[in-house]
Amino acid sequence: MEWHNCLQNVPLFRIKPDGTDFSTLISFNPGTGHQPNASLLMLNNKLYGTTITDGHPQSGWGLGTIFSINKDGSNFTKLKVVDVTNAADGLQPISSLTYDGVYLYGLCSSGTNSLGLMYKLKPDSTDFRVVHNFTGDSMGSRPYADLYFDGTFLYGSTAEGGAYNYGMVYKGFSLSISTEQTSPASCSYSCDGIATVNVERGFAPYTYLWSNGQTTPTATGLCAGQYSVTVTDSLGSIDSSRDHYSARSAKHYY
Repeated sequence: MEWHNCLQNVPLFRIKPDGTDFSTLISFNPGTGHQPNASLLMLNNKLYGTTITDGHPQSGWGLGTIFSINKDGSNFTKLKVVDVTNAADGLQPISSLTYDGVYLYGLCSSGTNSLGLMYKLKPDSTDFRVVHNFTGDSMGSRPYADLYFDGTFLYGSTAEGGAYNYGMVYKGFSLSISTEQTSPASCSYSCDGIATVNVERGFAPYTYLWSNGQTTPTATGLCAGQYSVTVTDSLGSIDSSRDHYSARSAKHYY
């Protein structure tokens, strides 16, 4: 039990390259997270990182956190808490975070299919999305290593999967979509509006699912109101958008 408590309270620290001025920024505990094994990302004078377990206010539910903290150790913030009740968002965020100028990207060692997934979220904790579910075989599984972003592609490796099930190196860019109201409903009580989803990057072919059940890039017969669309590409990457479409106006509200 003493050994377990010691692990739970491992600190986040800073130290100069010459070994001087060592200081602890935060000591982790069951409420803040456990096992911050990955390296940190510096962004806009904040540090961003992950823990593999704990972090949930209810004991036994937490399976990791994504966090930020100021360089002086102040303002520790849990951007996302991973818990056992929502495996679809991933379990045990194991990698460091990678930034593409808009989103932070990371990897979970498990998820819905227990083979790992890639996720993204904005530095302010909003817009969390699952980018890719690893499925084993030629698609790889167990993505334990960090991602690298070269300005266009994300690169990574998996511990298993590939042609010989000895692991693989992969590259891909996250699926990105946008939507537009191509034709508004003619009046507030008419359902003749049209909206279109555009894939800005991803790997074809794509599947589409609108909140009203339509499965094509263009949704028709829309009344004024809120609609969402989810697009999945051939690698299993997922992106979604939710927007409000108006009547008598082509204005698109976000």
